[in-house]
Amino acid sequence: MPVRVLVALSALWFLAMAGAGFWVLDGVAALDARAFGYDPGQVRGFLAGLDASQTRFLLGPMRWMDTVFPPLFALTLWRLGLWPGLALLYLTLDWAENIVVAAILRGGVDKIDPGQVQTASGLTMAKYAVLLGAVIVLVQEAARWMK
Repeated sequence: MPVRVLVALSALWFLAMAGAGFWVLDGVAALDARAFGYDPGQVRGFLAGLDASQTRFLLGPMRWMDTVFPPLFALTLWRLGLWPGLALLYLTLDWAENIVVAAILRGGVDKIDPGQVQTASGLTMAKYAVLLGAVIVLVQEAARWMK
């Protein structure tokens, strides 16, 4: 598959996830969209603000979309010429984060485990750090191509 197609698919998939999440969650950022992490109090507030349909959405359609996105994006990063280990690291972090966040959502507001929240938050921040690193490398590569 041509790299331009992968870039377009990744971008469209991400925009669909972000748009659906924004719409369903009434503009509140999902846990895995909080690049600077979160603590048990923030998780409690987030979970308390969810109604049953929003929780079902996060554990159903959004979880499915966010299971497909990481390998698609990792493949895109790899095909763009980034170090394959970076793409694999992103994939691993995002999937691990999804597993822990889903457990937090299933537990609900009454069963928040601070250790679980710390793990999820750390995975979220690590995922965004890897993403930032990838973007920096891609911008540097683009600048080099333009010379």
